[in-house]
Amino acid sequence: MAAVQGATTGIGGIFTLAIDIPALLGLSLKVLQEMALAYGYNPNEKTERIFIVKCLQFSSSDIVGKKAIIEDLAEFESGKKTGQAISQLQGWREVVTTYRDNFGWKKLFQMVPIAGILFGAYLNKSTVEEVAETGKMLYRKRRILQKLEEIS
Repeated sequence: MAAVQGATTGIGGIFTLAIDIPALLGLSLKVLQEMALAYGYNPNEKTERIFIVKCLQFSSSDIVGKKAIIEDLAEFESGKKTGQAISQLQGWREVVTTYRDNFGWKKLFQMVPIAGILFGAYLNKSTVEEVAETGKMLYRKRRILQKLEEIS
């Protein structure tokens, strides 16, 4: 679906590019919400929304950011949830800024009408695959940590 969405917004070049980034962000959120349901979590809960934002942050950050997010998620699971509202707001800012910055260069090639179809399809597909892989790994880790905590 991400490839089709990227290809359709790539048809119009620069004129349809403004639609692409919000649509891609929405598709990424939808993938993570469905993953939350698959692992038994309610994506409508506030804490789950924060976890989903952290997954988006993790998939689009550098190695230093990934380490910080892993540490933050460890505290998230242990019950030390300090500053959730600020954390969520900052998380959204980082996600939107990263999407804008990273995809600004990548989407440059999508601005060319018709040729943008190929670039848009490939970039959107790879982005959603990265988000899905991140979500799968972080939800597995979360489930394992919960099981270990139940056993202890």
